[in-house]
Amino acid sequence: MSSKVSSKTWKTIRNKALGHSQESRIFHVTCLASLILFISGLLFDFFAGLDNLLFILAPATVALVFACYQSRFKGRLGLGILIYAVQGNALFVFYFLNSSGIDGPGLSIYLVFFLLLMAMVPLKQRWFWMIVNLGVVSGLFYFQYHNPDELQGKYDSMYLRYVDAVFLYALSLLFIYVLMRTLTNQYNRERFLVEERSAALKHSNSSLNRLFSILAHDLRSPLNSIQSYLELSLHTDLTEDETRMVSEGLLKETKYTGQLLTNLLAWSKSQMEGIHVKLQQIFLAEAIKETLALKRSLAAQKNITIEASVPEEMRLTADRDMLELVIRNLLNNAIKFTPSGGLIQIKAEESQDGGTCIICISDTGIGIADDRIKSLFRLQSENTFGTNQEKGIGLGLVLCKDFMDIQHGKIRLESTLGKGTRFYLTFPA
Repeated sequence: MSSKVSSKTWKTIRNKALGHSQESRIFHVTCLASLILFISGLLFDFFAGLDNLLFILAPATVALVFACYQSRFKGRLGLGILIYAVQGNALFVFYFLNSSGIDGPGLSIYLVFFLLLMAMVPLKQRWFWMIVNLGVVSGLFYFQYHNPDELQGKYDSMYLRYVDAVFLYALSLLFIYVLMRTLTNQYNRERFLVEERSAALKHSNSSLNRLFSILAHDLRSPLNSIQSYLELSLHTDLTEDETRMVSEGLLKETKYTGQLLTNLLAWSKSQMEGIHVKLQQIFLAEAIKETLALKRSLAAQKNITIEASVPEEMRLTADRDMLELVIRNLLNNAIKFTPSGGLIQIKAEESQDGGTCIICISDTGIGIADDRIKSLFRLQSENTFGTNQEKGIGLGLVLCKDFMDIQHGKIRLESTLGKGTRFYLTFPA
């Protein structure tokens, strides 16, 4: 448990949450590492007797905390970086003057500080801070050159001088490691996001291409049929039987086109991320009552029986409109691929633990081959035909899968060629 808590705390400190720029995350990690460095320096200077350095490190630590607070919690990254840069330059000047100047470890620390600063500041500010860096170093060199006695003998012993140098070198090395690791992680993270978005875009483009292929063919077909019928009726006297036959064909095309457009509009809405799910407790029997009545009338035209076994008191958590659309599409498919005289059953029951509601829609239709089941919930441009040559392109099943995912449900199927298919829908109870 403690390891999980510490992991979450570290992620919070490093600010991996979405909504912060790469510069922000680098700055927050730098502030954390700098804070560790400052606290370590305070302890070292206290035990080493370097009291003069304590007076500058203490306010610098407070300034660092304030800068990180402004960026992390107030969203003022620019102000935070400015505070960090100013206090860093001031700290270097004081440290240079109180640690033997050019003979001390201050210059190496200043270079590490400049490296960190270049990783955080905007591109247009880098020249400014480079000029500041050169100006500060040149000014301090000039001062030491003309006042060599002012910067000598700042350490009580040669031992403390070497310890200070080794200590600061080790912390500088740690600083560089943390920075480079952060930059590498951020680069890999950004690259992964770009690759993920690129793959999603390719998939979306592929789906759109297939969708346009469907529209170009399947929406043109009924219009051509209607046009041909009108041209034929204008130039030819059709018999009553011929008129009935053509009308039945047009009616079948129109029904298919209407179903296609209904699914197409619902699918397009979901892909545009404009769909809103309204999950609520609903009575299943009441929710599908109207859908069952309509589909029984359609099934009767093929002499197919639809039986329902749904307890009146059964409730589940779902979006009513989405649930009806899913049930409607599955019943349409069952009717389409079930021969005359067949049976379609819809059953619902709760799981043994009472946590889920399982709806099963089974038919005695032609079944689905195993090699097609894996691609059944992906948009396909190939048409399939029912037992009465009813046309289908699989868009309804794609919509069912998407809507089940949105409702936190699951959909799966079992099928045997020549015997039928069973679709299982699982909802939270």
